[in-house]
Amino acid sequence: MKRLLSIFFACLLSFMVQAQENRLGPIMVYNISSPDIYHTIVLDTLIPEKVSVTFAYVVRPSFDPEYALVYNWYKKKIIYSEVVSSATNIWYSLNSNKNYTVNRWELKVDPKVAESIRVLLRTAIATAVAPKDGSGFMVGEDGTTYQFYADFYTAECWSPDSGNNAELVRIMDAVCQAVKKQDSALLQALLPDINRLTEAYDKYVCR
Repeated sequence: MKRLLSIFFACLLSFMVQAQENRLGPIMVYNISSPDIYHTIVLDTLIPEKVSVTFAYVVRPSFDPEYALVYNWYKKKIIYSEVVSSATNIWYSLNSNKNYTVNRWELKVDPKVAESIRVLLRTAIATAVAPKDGSGFMVGEDGTTYQFYADFYTAECWSPDSGNNAELVRIMDAVCQAVKKQDSALLQALLPDINRLTEAYDKYVCR
C-alpha cells in the first residue's frame, strides 16, 4: 500500500511540475519578496508607452538588471529597454539609495511578425489558471520572474527549466537581442519556432 501511495504522489508531483513547465500562472501582485511598489516602478521604468501597448515582456532577475520589450502597433516598432545600475538592478538601487538609468533600442517590425508574437503571448497567457487550493504556481526568492502582457491580459512564470515556458523565454529573449542588434532577419527566422510554440500552448488552453 505504501508503495502504491509513493507511486501515486510521485506521479502527481510529476504532473504538477509538467503543468508548471507548460502553462503560465497568474501574476502574483502582492507578495512579501516583491512588493507591489517595486512592480509598479519596474513597469513605469521599462514600458514607456503603456497607452498603446499591444504586447510586452518584462523580466525581473534577482541579481541582474531588469529588462523589457514592448510593441507599439501604431508605430509598428518594438522598443527594448534595459536597466543600467551600479547597484545591480532597480530593486537594489531602491534599497541602497543609488541611481539607475535605462538604455533603449527601437526596431521597425513586419506587422506579420508582430502579430505572430502577439498570438503566441495571447495563447500562452490563456493557459494561466489559478489552482482552487490556493497553492499557486512555483515561485522562489532567488531566480527570475518573467511576465507577459497581450491584449490587456497578463501571466507570468518563474525560472523555467524546460517545457513550453522555457521555450517562450528563449524566444522572447531572442526577440530582445534582435531589437538590440537591429536585426530584422533574426525576427523573421524565429517565426517557425513562434508558430510551433503557439500550437504547443494551445493544447493547454482551458475552453
